[in-house]
Amino acid sequence: MKKIILTLLLIPVIGFSQGKSISLAKKSKEPYITIQGDTLKVDMQILIKEGSNENGKFKYVQVINNFNEPLYQADSRAAFKRQLIKFFKEQDGAYYLFTNYFCINIEAALSRNEIELLTK
Repeated sequence: MKKIILTLLLIPVIGFSQGKSISLAKKSKEPYITIQGDTLKVDMQILIKEGSNENGKFKYVQVINNFNEPLYQADSRAAFKRQLIKFFKEQDGAYYLFTNYFCINIEAALSRNEIELLTK
């Protein structure tokens, strides 16, 4: 009985605690063309450069969990790592690329020089 009551109490808490999430957006493997005219494709390599925030933290590069959910902004330890693009997602007009470890806001990270395209 206690388990049933606890479950009934937790359902509203869990339901209201989740906001709109990028992890729920549909994955796309279609190429993405940036504002500058560069084409990003799956399996293309990028270089994560230096963070644009204070202390070397990144503003537009986020660490993800196993469910492709961004957890927190990457810190300076992520700098100068090469990553392969796995897929893209779109949320509220912003496009994101996903690697094995990061979720990156494409246009913002390119404009702030947080990432560099290695293969075109």
